[in-house]
Amino acid sequence: MLTRITTNPAQWLSRRELECCKLICLGYSNKQLADLLSLSIKTVERHRQACFKKLEAHTVLELLRRAFEFNVLTFDEWKQNDPCPSFPSPFGRRPNWL
Repeated sequence: MLTRITTNPAQWLSRRELECCKLICLGYSNKQLADLLSLSIKTVERHRQACFKKLEAHTVLELLRRAFEFNVLTFDEWKQNDPCPSFPSPFGRRPNWL
């Protein structure tokens, strides 16, 4: 159970953390995130860790459930993108919300 007073994750996640959270839920690896967002892998790992901690998730499945629960990611966004991406370009294009 979330211990935060507010139920809006946008108030506790930075813009980059929200982007990373969405992409993690879509199946991107740390390397793919780093390449797509032009960040170092260490920075991506820190954003990933922050997402899991702030949303109190321990697995990607829990993170996906929380993302749906708090409207970080909609089912339509998830459905329109292939949830089983392949490197280097999981969808052949960038997700439309980036």
